[in-house]
Amino acid sequence: MLFRSRVGLGGHEDLNHAAFARHVHAMDDADERVGLEHAIDRVRRVEGFIDRIEVAAETARRLGRTVTLEVLGSGPLKAAMEEQAGRLAGQVKVRFAGFLDQERLPQAYRQGKLFLFPTRWDPWGVVANESCAAGMPVLTTAHAGVAGEIVLDGQSGHVLPLSVEAWAEAAARLLSDPERWQRMSQAARQGVDGYTYQEAARGLADAVRFALASDGRRQ
Repeated sequence: MLFRSRVGLGGHEDLNHAAFARHVHAMDDADERVGLEHAIDRVRRVEGFIDRIEVAAETARRLGRTVTLEVLGSGPLKAAMEEQAGRLAGQVKVRFAGFLDQERLPQAYRQGKLFLFPTRWDPWGVVANESCAAGMPVLTTAHAGVAGEIVLDGQSGHVLPLSVEAWAEAAARLLSDPERWQRMSQAARQGVDGYTYQEAARGLADAVRFALASDGRRQ
């Protein structure tokens, strides 16, 4: 099983999620992979910081097997994560892949099974869109803008309090129930189907027309 974490990557706002999804191939069912999505250089500023390595370790304990956490990108907490990874090596194998550009991200996402996005505040969280486009159910908090929009509790993921135990329990439950995971994976993909350049342009045009019409009524 692989926990996958994207760390400190930028430039996600321009992603066409429909196109992204087309580049994500079918996952290998024999290799359960769990994505922990987070920009590590933001942890100290706005993230609630539940320890992702500890979540992976607790999930491993609940499943009774070792898991792997792959960290994509880099950030100022990398050294601390490397030290912690050494202490928990018996339960979690941590690999640091470094920075990946947008062309290589679909390949990385296709290897994930579950995406953890813990935050105390995020106006949206485009990384969750990317994960859903790859068919990864998302675990997040009520403080993320995607919660209740594309991350629907019990459907395309879970909206949870910041608790290692709660997140590990949800992860272990999903990974031990392939049929339930498949339903959530499908719902995650369907939830981002409308997030395309065309729909964004249409929404902007509608907003402009509404603003112009409102202005005309006031005159």
